Amino acid sequence: MSLSVFTPFQIRTYRFQFAADLLISCAIEMELPILGWYILVETRSVLLLAVFGGLHYVGTLISPLVGVAGDRLGCRTVLMALRALFSLLSATLLGLVLMQWLDPITALIVSGLGGLFRPSDGMIRNTLVSQTVPQTQLMLALGLSRTTQDMSRVMGALLGTGLVTALGFVQAYLVITTLYCTGTVLTRGAHQVILPASSRSPLQDMWQGLVYVRSTPGLLAAFWIACLINLTAYPFTLGLLPHVAKSVYQIDQTGLGYLVASFSLGGFFGSISLSLWGQKVRPAHAMLCGAAVWYIFLLAFGQTESLWPGMILLICAGLAQNICTVPMFVMMLKLSAEDYRGRVMGARILAIYGLPMGLLMASPMIEQWGFARTNLIMTLTGLVLLALIAAIWHRQLVDPQAPANQI
Repeated sequence: MSLSVFTPFQIRTYRFQFAADLLISCAIEMELPILGWYILVETRSVLLLAVFGGLHYVGTLISPLVGVAGDRLGCRTVLMALRALFSLLSATLLGLVLMQWLDPITALIVSGLGGLFRPSDGMIRNTLVSQTVPQTQLMLALGLSRTTQDMSRVMGALLGTGLVTALGFVQAYLVITTLYCTGTVLTRGAHQVILPASSRSPLQDMWQGLVYVRSTPGLLAAFWIACLINLTAYPFTLGLLPHVAKSVYQIDQTGLGYLVASFSLGGFFGSISLSLWGQKVRPAHAMLCGAAVWYIFLLAFGQTESLWPGMILLICAGLAQNICTVPMFVMMLKLSAEDYRGRVMGARILAIYGLPMGLLMASPMIEQWGFARTNLIMTLTGLVLLALIAAIWHRQLVDPQAPANQI
């Protein structure tokens, strides 16, 4: 059956979730640069800015438990609770600003509380989509859902602290708080699935989910690929772009915003492509091919020394990134039993710890050998290890008849 890009929107609950996801993503991508800039201006401390950035990854430690909650209580209930918390924290910051009680440490504490649960929002929203649409529409629906993050990241990268400059801190945070609250209300219209109650403790359920991933070859292969791209690919676009802007291209913060927006714009194109042609894509094949092409464009990006070629290569890399990651989500959700999906996606979030490890690995290499050579070493290593994973799990990933490749 031929599916239109708008087919998932025929489902009323999906329309509610899509609108809610877009508003929440916009709020997050506007809030983070505003708070980061506030902390940097008030303290002039790069260390505190680094702490602020690191707080956004702390929550990945509890994502498996949030996944357990999604399986037990229903993903819509958990997603509403998370977004209600984001709204409360944003309103708290707005109140502190109005009373002139806000200081950088308080901003760090409040932002850190949100960072505990922010990584889980994306994980739960993907799981909820898998419970909302038929399996034949999952690639289309997740591709469309991913555009909410890509569009908001482009906006956040281009607007950034400009929202404060144009409206003022109070008005900017009022907009952000309104987006959070409206997104939370709209989430109530999303689909709800309540699974049979479990007699096990949450920790036992979490452990069982990790064992489930370990004992399912296709899921384990996808998990290792997720770890690999976080270790050797994402550092060049999520952590090292400021170094590229300043030391390689010798451009200012505006140019850095163009680089960040270019990668996000490419991701948006990738999501739209999957929305248009996703019903013809074999998930595991797309994941492997997307990852390989991603590495190739990153390798080329690392060898450029001027802005415009770098932007074009980042757009291509961003497109390939989503051609890899969205099918990965689809594959993992399709291979998971319904009562394990929350826990499986929660375990997938743990792979993000490859990113700080990759950054720690790349930093001394850049100091010793330079950015171009470090990029060459890490991307070629990623390609070799990707080929090794494909060879080890050939039956699960490469075979067209494998469950992971069923359309």
